[in-house]
Parts: sequence; structure tokens; C-alpha cells
Amino acid sequence: MLKQSIDKAKKIFQGPHDQIVSTLFSMGKVLSDLKRHEEALDCYIQAYEMRQKLYPQDHVQVAESMKYVGIVLYHLKRLPEAKGYLKQSFEIFTKQYSSDHPESQKALGALLITLKK
Repeated sequence: MLKQSIDKAKKIFQGPHDQIVSTLFSMGKVLSDLKRHEEALDCYIQAYEMRQKLYPQDHVQVAESMKYVGIVLYHLKRLPEAKGYLKQSFEIFTKQYSSDHPESQKALGALLITLKK
């Protein structure tokens, strides 16, 4: 039912839209909390792909999407992919903010946990 709602929203907005991204993120969070990581990954990937169309590649919204994709990939034990997303996320946050900004630190923390595996 949720997938049908997302598909309907895509038709209404006729393409990527922040409201759809927000809904996908909420669904991804709930699914991740329920340990349904494959489904969460699908939501986060869709949100990431939309944000790539809505924002420049070095925008913090893109970095946020990359961080969540990386975290779910970590839970799925897809470590090389997780590292790639988390590293890029950290680099964008650091470029746009600073290395001591809370978002940069969160991305770095997730990356370091992944690197330890």
C-alpha cells in the first residue's frame, strides 16, 4: 500500500519532489527500525536518486541520503559499498560545513564503525 502511495505521489508531482523524499526517508527509518533492511535500502536509494536530481552532487541533502544508504548497507554486511557511500557523505559534509560539524561527525562515526569490520 505504501509503495502504491509513493507511485501515486510521483505521478501527481510529475517527477522528484521533496515531499516524496521525506516520505521515503520516513518509510526507510521505520523499516530499518524493524530490521527490514532490504526494504529500507530500497526507500533510501529512491530518496538518494531523487535528491541527485533535485540538488547539486555536493549538496548536504545528497550527503544525508548517502549516509543513510551507507548505514543500511553496513547492516546488510555489504561493507565495501557501505564504506564508499559513507566516505563520500563525510567528504561532502566536511566540504559544506567543517570536519567538527555534528553532521560531519555523524558521518565520520558511521564510516569508522564500518572500517573496523
